[in-house]
Order: sequence, then C-alpha cells, then structure tokens
Amino acid sequence: MAGIYLFCFLVFPLSIIFPNRRRLGRKDVFLEKRDENIIKGMASLFVIISHLILGIQRETEGLNAVISAFIILGQVGVLIFFFISGYGMYKGYGQKKPKLNFWYKRLFHMYLPCVIIQFIFCLIKMLQVEQFHFQRILFESFFYAWFIDVILIQYLIFYLSWLLSKGKQNILILFSFLFNIIPAFIFYVLKFEARWYNALWFFPIGMLVAWKEEKLIDFIYRKWARCIVVFSSLLLIMGGGRTCSVWFGKAAYTDVLKVMAGVFLCLLICTFFLKLDFTSRIMEYMGRRSLFFYLIHLGIMEILDGMKSLNSIEIFYIVLLLSFPVVEVAFQLYQLFVKNRNG
Repeated sequence: MAGIYLFCFLVFPLSIIFPNRRRLGRKDVFLEKRDENIIKGMASLFVIISHLILGIQRETEGLNAVISAFIILGQVGVLIFFFISGYGMYKGYGQKKPKLNFWYKRLFHMYLPCVIIQFIFCLIKMLQVEQFHFQRILFESFFYAWFIDVILIQYLIFYLSWLLSKGKQNILILFSFLFNIIPAFIFYVLKFEARWYNALWFFPIGMLVAWKEEKLIDFIYRKWARCIVVFSSLLLIMGGGRTCSVWFGKAAYTDVLKVMAGVFLCLLICTFFLKLDFTSRIMEYMGRRSLFFYLIHLGIMEILDGMKSLNSIEIFYIVLLLSFPVVEVAFQLYQLFVKNRNG
C-alpha cells in the first residue's frame, strides 16, 4: 500500500511538473506541437491513474478524500484532452478549405486503430470466459469507448461547421457551439452519464481560444501573474463547489460548475506554458501515443479484473508496467501497417 501512496502522491506529480525551465523569448502561440503532446500525456496519465485508483479506493478508507481528488483528475484529464483536440483542430484546419481528406486522416489514423485494438481485447475477454457473441464483438469493436464516440461526433460537427462557415472564422466558431447543443440535449434526455455532454463543450472552447489566441496572449503577457492568481482562484472556487456538492450528494444541476472549472484550468495551463517550457520526455511520449494508452490500459484492466486471484493493488502495478510495452508494440505495428499501405 505504501508503494501506491508513493507513486500517487510523489512520483506521479513530480513526473508532470519536472523537468521544466523558464522559456526564453516571447511565444506567438499558446501551445506548440510538443506542448500539445506533453499536455495530452498529462491527460492520459490522469485518466489511467483515476481508473486504477477506483479499484483500490475501498482499501484506503482513511484517505478517501485525497484518493477522490485523484479520481476527479481523471475527469479533468478527459476535459483537457478535448480542449487540446479543439485547439489543435482549429490551428490545423480552421483557415483551410474543407476537403474529404480530413475524414481519411481521422478514420484511418484514429478510428481504425481504435477498432482493431478493441476487437483484439474483446476476443481475449471472450476467451477468458469461453463465450463468444457476434453482436458483442461488433459493439465493442466499433462503439465500446465512449471517449472515441464523442470525439467522432466532434469531428462531424467541426466538418459541418467548416463547410457552412465558408471561410468565416466567427461563423465557424458559432456553428461549432450551436451544433453541440443537439448531441448534448440528446444525451441529457436519454440520461447518459454527465461526461457525455460535459466533454462536448471543450472542443469548441479549445477552438475559441485558438481563434482569439493573439489577443489573449498579448493580454496574458502583460498581466501574467495576475492571470495566474485569477484563473487559479476561479478554478478552486468552481471546482471546489462542484466537488463539495458531489461529496454531500447534491451534485444535481452543478455540471456547469464542472465545465467552468475546466475552462479556467485550461486557461491556467495555457498561461503557464507561455513562460515555462515543460520538457518531460515521459509526458511527451505518452502524448504522442495517447490514443493507444487510453484504449490499451482499459483492455488490460478488464482482462486482469477477470482473474479473480489478483487484488486491486496487484492490478494497479501490473497495468502500469504492462501498458508501456504493449502500447509501444501496438503503435509500432500500426505504423508499419500504415507505411506498407502507403508504400
């Protein structure tokens, strides 16, 4: 148990914060490509740790409040990832003309590896229980990861907004927000978990920040310390209010606090990255393979959960140790497949 505490409360935070150095010169963008990868790596690690902590929460009654904070980090990690995806999408495509090649890249480089990974893990789980269901194979291969489903919805919304805006950036942003009302309403009416409709908004919020980037950067450079204080304070107020409402069983209608807390967190991250150069190679590595880490750690967890001889602590360490080599093998095999197909 002490090893869990050491990793969660010491190794994990330090791996994110360090190493870093003061950035020389002025940046023209909030996030460079390496910055995006590092933040995606952070978000991936938040999600992995929160999933693993859920399994051992019942064995740490004396630290439930602290442990819950790490579980909340997983929710935060998802919101950050959507924000970074929206930011990157606008920077990469917002000022270009719509082309069908957009879908080729999204489906071939994101959705296809997702389907393959989920198909393989589904087969392994069925071998464990010695039961095979064709319908389950189809569902788990194509629709099992809610995160992937929501990001595909965002790609569709972005593409439609992109077509209709006809090069007008303000219209592109406006349509991106308006079209998100439709799936958010549907998910709410169908009583999906709140993460389905909360996460939706961070994609267009990331786009909005990218659109107004120049003015925001100029303002934050002039008032950097003040921005840090204000964003941190608002994050604590909104996030604290949401967390307290959850702990006291009164979370109804407080999702807006979660969204606002996420917005100020993302602004705080962008503010830090203007003057600090985070150089963690571990986070950058995980960020470049974030999709694979997300899918593979879940698959390994589910397989290990089926082994009744393992306790939650053993699963914690096995998932952490296995995820890295399995992700690297899967990533390299898919890169080889892409290379041979294009070659």
